[in-house]
Amino acid sequence: MTTADAPTPALYRAVIGARKQNYYLNYFQRADERGYPPISWHWPVLFLGVFWFLYRKQYRFALIVFGAPYLAMLVTQAIESAVPGVGEPLLYAVLLGFAAVWLPLHANGIYYRWARAEIAGAQAASPGHTAAQVTQLEARGGANHQLPLIVFSMFLILSMLAGSLVPPAAS
Repeated sequence: MTTADAPTPALYRAVIGARKQNYYLNYFQRADERGYPPISWHWPVLFLGVFWFLYRKQYRFALIVFGAPYLAMLVTQAIESAVPGVGEPLLYAVLLGFAAVWLPLHANGIYYRWARAEIAGAQAASPGHTAAQVTQLEARGGANHQLPLIVFSMFLILSMLAGSLVPPAAS
């Protein structure tokens, strides 16, 4: 991938949306110049995790981020049964490393690859018709302001319901 086959700034703007456009345009330009997305720190992912991916309409990766801890738990339980005393510390190390280090360092690159895939799809669907590509990218890209709030609200409601279903501890 070189700057010669890089998408135009108009296509990038369409898929990014209005929020944080300059930040992502600068990052995408650096990635295009290098030929790969550089590792960079992304604070919102550190604090929001899966909700940032939902906000940026990266639903597939949000599902992966949501399911990764459960997969790690299954693997560490298997390790714990083979080597007692190792599973729980390993689980905490893996989860901390994934959520607090790997994910924030790679979030911009994940977003860049997603944006490039969306742009390639729009270009394949409407070759030579930039206006149609921009329209498609504006519909599929940008930010989803409601979904992270809905999912967070659902987590809160389910947590409250689950807490009300647990009988009080006998004293």
